[in-house]
Amino acid sequence: MTNDCRPEFQRMIEAGTSKPALFDVVIVHSLSRFFRTGVKNIVSYLDRNHIFTRDGGRWGVG
Repeated sequence: MTNDCRPEFQRMIEAGTSKPALFDVVIVHSLSRFFRTGVKNIVSYLDRNHIFTRDGGRWGVG
């Protein structure tokens, strides 16, 4: 499916935006379907916060 009307997707969004939220972060492989929900990409977060791999490299999808 390529829309956000999926029941489980909506439950996830409701749980993440409830007060108090049931979780702080949703980890996704691609932001293409999640862009409008304010979800953070873990790779971008790690790189932006200078959290490097064990070898001192940058994170990526491999």
